[in-house]
Amino acid sequence: MKRFALIILVCLLAFPDANAQAEWAPHRLPDEINVSYGRVSIPSFAMVLGGALGTAFTFGLAKMDEFGTTGAISAGYYKYLTDHFAVGGDLCYERLLLGFAGYTGDSTYENKLTPNHSTFYSVMPGIKLSWFNREHFGMYSKLNAGAFLQTSSQGESDSTNFSFGFQVDPIAMEFGGMSFRGFVEAGIGMEGLVKAGVRYAL
Repeated sequence: MKRFALIILVCLLAFPDANAQAEWAPHRLPDEINVSYGRVSIPSFAMVLGGALGTAFTFGLAKMDEFGTTGAISAGYYKYLTDHFAVGGDLCYERLLLGFAGYTGDSTYENKLTPNHSTFYSVMPGIKLSWFNREHFGMYSKLNAGAFLQTSSQGESDSTNFSFGFQVDPIAMEFGGMSFRGFVEAGIGMEGLVKAGVRYAL
């Protein structure tokens, strides 16, 4: 009778632990690649802000006439060192257009000025922390820091700038199978305020 009671006790103690292990779905495949598309990156926000300030500083003699962006197009690779922690990096591309028009009288702006074309290329190593993961849904945080190259042209004038680039995504969600998942990330940086994409575990 004592032996039977001991077996029951061991089973009861082991069951919660086994259940917890079943709830956590580890990343069975350590390597993953991803592609994503983001909007409202730091370069696009800075360019819109520059257009607004340009309009203000000319006291209405010129105004922002056109703005365009490809959006932040990114690709990345990450390798899981544990079930929770991965290292890797992202590559990001974005092309922006900003144009002004000069005041021509009668409340019209018909004098089109030469627009500015800027392209940003970012290389950002990063880390990823998966802090909630189930079989078909997970949540994580990601931090990237590196550099970007900016090339700009306006008429016959060209310039190049090299500077620090980053992306911080404190909250991100992924959904799908263990090998193929869609994801949404919210943060700030070169890749956008909000971005969505797909990843594949190799």
